[in-house]
Amino acid sequence: MHHCTPAWATEQDPAKKKKKKTYTTLKKEFLKLLVYPS
Repeated sequence: MHHCTPAWATEQDPAKKKKKKTYTTLKKEFLKLLVYPS
């Protein structure tokens, strides 16, 4: 049964991707502030 992906793992994956995307977006915004200070 180890080859089966547990339901909790399937549910957690999109949350991880969402968090990573948010982090990347924050990094881009931060770099914009550094390059173009308002």
